[in-house]
Amino acid sequence: MATPSGHAGAPPPPGQQQEEAQQGRSQTPQPDMPQASLPARPGTASAASTSEAAQVALGVKPTAASQTQQRRMLTTPKARSGASQSRGPMSAIAYRMLAFELVRICDAQNDLGKLEMLGFGIGHRFVERFTRTHAKFTNTLEVVKFLCKDLWLAMFGKQVDKLQTNHKGVFVLHDNKCAWVSSVDIDYSDEESLEQAKKFLIAPCGLIRGALSNLGIKCTVRAEFSTLPMCFFNIQINEEML
Repeated sequence: MATPSGHAGAPPPPGQQQEEAQQGRSQTPQPDMPQASLPARPGTASAASTSEAAQVALGVKPTAASQTQQRRMLTTPKARSGASQSRGPMSAIAYRMLAFELVRICDAQNDLGKLEMLGFGIGHRFVERFTRTHAKFTNTLEVVKFLCKDLWLAMFGKQVDKLQTNHKGVFVLHDNKCAWVSSVDIDYSDEESLEQAKKFLIAPCGLIRGALSNLGIKCTVRAEFSTLPMCFFNIQINEEML
């Protein structure tokens, strides 16, 4: 009987098995893996989209005229200079855009009370999160000092420049460069221009009132100014619930 010339039935050597297995894996088609899309970088929204978001928050339908006005505001020298001051709790240019847009919309609706309530809600919610791990306050003066230092720094990137009190429930906060009105241009000889400038201080008054309300102090807040952006916030304590 003739013997087979090859060893067809014998297994290949171990080294050859590993080499063939590696070749087989390299030739196996890999399944297509979906590519994860990265979120857009914060702060890249256009002026028009920022304006539209503010109007939607207030329940107002954006208009072409409002978007045009927002673009004009961005081209003013003071608005452009704010781009170099983008470091801090909030971009300076975005902060000014928000202030201008909120005042414009509420003024157009003849409802400046809504502007104060918006500020109240922001201050109330902000304090709720900011003081979550803070020790309990024991008196009104301690709360107001906390507002002037920690809260003001967190919200506006600086502390209040001066605090005065008559120790009878009245406090006066001096801010020599209030971020909310730092880019407002007014004619101090024009009474109408002065009245328009006062509208930009309504939201900060609401913000202060909301923050103190969350900390157990009911108060009345009004703002005054002689030369912007220097402002004075007068706080009259009405009731303490500490």
